[in-house]
Amino acid sequence: MDSENRILYSAFHWSTEVIIITSVCLLMITGCVIWVYKMDVCFLIKYLLLLPFILIIILFCSQSPRYLTVSKGNIRIKKIIGAEKISIKDILSVAHANRGQLKGSVRVGASGGLFGYVGHFKNEYIGRYLMFATKKENLVLIFTTKKTYVVNVEEPSHFIDIIIEIQNQLRNNNERNF
Repeated sequence: MDSENRILYSAFHWSTEVIIITSVCLLMITGCVIWVYKMDVCFLIKYLLLLPFILIIILFCSQSPRYLTVSKGNIRIKKIIGAEKISIKDILSVAHANRGQLKGSVRVGASGGLFGYVGHFKNEYIGRYLMFATKKENLVLIFTTKKTYVVNVEEPSHFIDIIIEIQNQLRNNNERNF
C-alpha cells in the first residue's frame, strides 16, 4: 500500500504480560526440545515428538500482529506472515471495548499471550470474534457484516473518529453517484 493513501498507522507494542508469557513459553518449549533431543530413541521418533513444538511456535509467531494501517478503503492488520483486511464499507459499528465486554472469553483456536492475544475467541456478550492485540488496553471493537474484531490501537478515540469519518465520506460519495 502506498504511504500517501495511508491515513493512520498504529504499531502493536508488546505489553509486559505478553513479553513474560512469550518468554516463559519459549523457555519451556526450549527445555522440552532439549529433553526430547537427548532422549535415547530413534531419530524418527525424536523429530515426531519435536514437530508439535515447532508447529506451535511457527503458527503463533506468524500470526502475531506488527502494525495496523487505515486507508480510505480498508483497515489492514499486518501480521508477521500475511495480513488481515477489513473493508470499511463492511463495518457496521466501531466502539471502545473494555475488559468487561471481553470477560469470560474462551479461546477457540487462539493464543492467550504467546506472541500476543491473537486468533478466534468467543464470549456471551460479543459472540465469536477475531482478536489482534498485544495489550489488553486501548481495545476497539469492530462489528462487520462478516466478522467481529477486537484490536488494540495506540489512540482508540482517534481511530474510531477516522473510521466514522471515512464511512461518512463513502456514504456521501455513494449518494452523489445516484
